[in-house]
Amino acid sequence: MGNFLLDSNVIINFLLNKPSTVKLINEFLYSGDSLVTSAICIAEVQLGVRENEKEKTDMFADSLEVFDITVEIGRIGAFYVREYKKNGVTLNLIDCLVAATCVLNNLILVTYNKRHFEISELKLYDMKDY
Repeated sequence: MGNFLLDSNVIINFLLNKPSTVKLINEFLYSGDSLVTSAICIAEVQLGVRENEKEKTDMFADSLEVFDITVEIGRIGAFYVREYKKNGVTLNLIDCLVAATCVLNNLILVTYNKRHFEISELKLYDMKDY
């Protein structure tokens, strides 16, 4: 398969023990696939963490390889926002930074929000199909 970047919504559903998400992540791990995320996704997850969820959330986050935001990711993310806007498509900068992380590192984005990532170069694993 490949290396998969987990979007924040996938991490949250895993931590909430959503069966389809837990099953898929276990299948990825069993297949030897790498599971990674972005520092942005970690921040999004942390926004909603309750005190009694903190330890479990931190343990899972610590088990992932986390990609930092680089200058190149910033440039490409902003480029996506600008270029798609020219065609009447409004993209969120945060989502574009996650997408740029995937494109630059040849990662497949695993997400429940495919419509947030209408970027042609981006490889997606749409959780709604799972």
